[in-house]
Amino acid sequence: MKQLIKRTALLFSSVGDVSQSFTSWNGQERAYDIALAYYGNSSARAAELKNSCDFFLQRKAVKFSNLAYWCALHPEMLDKYDYIFVPDDDITMTPEEIQRLLAMAKEGGYPVCSPAHSSDGRISWSHMRAEPEGGIVFTNFVEMTCPLFEITALKRFLAAFQKYADFVSGTGTDFIISSACGGPDRPFAVLHDIVVTNPTTVSKGLRRREMDEVHSDSKRWSIWGSISREFPFYPDNKVKFWRPE
Repeated sequence: MKQLIKRTALLFSSVGDVSQSFTSWNGQERAYDIALAYYGNSSARAAELKNSCDFFLQRKAVKFSNLAYWCALHPEMLDKYDYIFVPDDDITMTPEEIQRLLAMAKEGGYPVCSPAHSSDGRISWSHMRAEPEGGIVFTNFVEMTCPLFEITALKRFLAAFQKYADFVSGTGTDFIISSACGGPDRPFAVLHDIVVTNPTTVSKGLRRREMDEVHSDSKRWSIWGSISREFPFYPDNKVKFWRPE
């Protein structure tokens, strides 16, 4: 595929054996590279994914653990990109939507931001729910489903997370992001003009989440509980959100 646009961003995701959302991210005119980490066991699936991205890794771990591992293998990548987008493998977005997200992040100067989440899917935090009036909601916390990092913020996150990269299995990672990347002059943003659907386990026809194959939900919470005090976040360890004045 001929590259027509200088790519200053990277999309990184860990992909399993179920979702086909990764196919929505591709396109000849995309202004970002794609790196996929496959955590399954199928050689055919691995080949399919390898042919759908610019960088490929096969490793059985959750998304941010694989991101930390890949960045440690390729530290030069952290100087190549301005932004790194880290969606779950079941988040469907077109290249146009992703590039709009990148443009809004750059315009707003947000260290970390995220699309809003449709009510048609999983809603874990109320301020992530898409609001009909659109616009921007500032916050000190974005869910880890599909955060976009400005590269300096990502470096701060990786510095804090690396020690536990093979220990934390998802749960609590978004609080580490808040602890490492947030602050009084660095609010995050939920962009309600860009909406994604975070599918529920039932809607995907599954009995349990694929990440349960790494650690059970109770195990993930137990792990996070053992280290959570190491990651206080501004201003008082409470999730806050507000509209711009």
